[in-house]
Amino acid sequence: MKSIWNLTSSIKQREKLNKDLSCDILIVGAGLTGILTAYYLQKEGKNVVVVDRSRIGQGVTKNTTAKISVQHGYLYHNLIKKLGYDKSYLYAKANQEALNEYNRLVGDEKIDCDFEKSDSYLYTRNKPGKIEKEYKAITSLGLQASLTNKCNLPIDIELALKMDNQAQFNPLKFISAISDKLTIYEQTKIISVEQGVALTSNNFKINAKHIIIATHYPFINFPGLYFLKMWQERSYLITLKNATPVKGMYLDENKQGHTFRDYQDKVIFGGKSHKSGEHKGNSNYQELINESKKLFPNSEVVSTFSAQDCFTLDSLPYIGRYSKRSDNLYVATGYKKWGMTSSMVAALLLKDLILGKKNEYESLFSPQRSNILASLPSFIYNAGSAFKGLIIKRLMLRRKDIRTLEEGQALTLRYRGKNMGVYKKKGHLYFVNITCPHLKCILKWNKDELSWDCPCHGSRFDYTGKQINTPAVSDATTNSF
Repeated sequence: MKSIWNLTSSIKQREKLNKDLSCDILIVGAGLTGILTAYYLQKEGKNVVVVDRSRIGQGVTKNTTAKISVQHGYLYHNLIKKLGYDKSYLYAKANQEALNEYNRLVGDEKIDCDFEKSDSYLYTRNKPGKIEKEYKAITSLGLQASLTNKCNLPIDIELALKMDNQAQFNPLKFISAISDKLTIYEQTKIISVEQGVALTSNNFKINAKHIIIATHYPFINFPGLYFLKMWQERSYLITLKNATPVKGMYLDENKQGHTFRDYQDKVIFGGKSHKSGEHKGNSNYQELINESKKLFPNSEVVSTFSAQDCFTLDSLPYIGRYSKRSDNLYVATGYKKWGMTSSMVAALLLKDLILGKKNEYESLFSPQRSNILASLPSFIYNAGSAFKGLIIKRLMLRRKDIRTLEEGQALTLRYRGKNMGVYKKKGHLYFVNITCPHLKCILKWNKDELSWDCPCHGSRFDYTGKQINTPAVSDATTNSF
């Protein structure tokens, strides 16, 4: 199914690049970050070009819950503990300014995007101590919050941290409005960037004074080494009609808990997070649907969709120069499920960097920062997952009898000397080389999305081998029988 945002909005189609060109600033990726950054830079009189391998907003942006909030889950207590008060204060301030800017921009430009104020809640069902710690951390940073045990949820909670006057919107309606006067080329894939020149998959060149990589996960491995300092996680969402409104935006402090928010007369309900490429084999959508029937007995599912989010080693996004050796190459990534405010933070920071203006958040979000103690546990976790994807999964592959494969099922095996995945649809067998073209990890089947997902870095491919998510920039080899 399509996401609720795709069902309720449309964005005019743009042409594919069919010539060489030059510009002041090239932005690779037409999601919320890329479009916002282009919008602000064009306001400054810059000649900006945006390219996307697919269509505007049809990557991660179309699958978000679209909560515009300074409350980023159970975060600030740990952030102060790991990074100290000063950096945590700057992070909170940057995101509050992002929320304020959305309020200003939507109002000044009269953008019709279903923007509305909404209270945000971080709740717990059995660990009030965590909520109390987060409350103390948030209020110590100057943010307004309160504790309550009253929520409009169909579940019992023990305590919740409430933040008033946050916001929510339809992200595709929003970027449709602000992208209207931008120069954008769709169906235009960038496969390499070197010395101010970006090369497309059909051999056209774009010369730019500055290039911004806003592709969710950076696809340039060297320099930068982002594959060593990030991983990706997936989560699943369903939209329900005939469900009792929840009147707010809610998130469980437990990672395996649920998220709720209203949209018009519907409720968006989700959860089931897992590391990309580590799908457990059960249907996360079906589990959410089963749970929704208990929580909202009269409800009906109108859309299902899933999100993929980048996580950094120290919980802060990477926004700034791509590497120490890349003066005119920039990146924005690692939003850890909070892409709405983070995209705005990135757009405003990148604008200042390119214009040569001082920005107080430059060092906080710099991709070259080093928070060793805060990063070490996550680095070990990420390295362990990569090792399993690269080595252990490869050793587990063996010859299997594909004649036993049932309709709509998939399996992995060694076939004709290669690591292959096989999916059966309408009697046809779709063979995909499951050695990821990014860095050669072994892909794993995701039965919910009918995709082959990389457990190392989060690249994804549909059952025909077509690339869905970066950092891979090419398709997986495929054959049909």
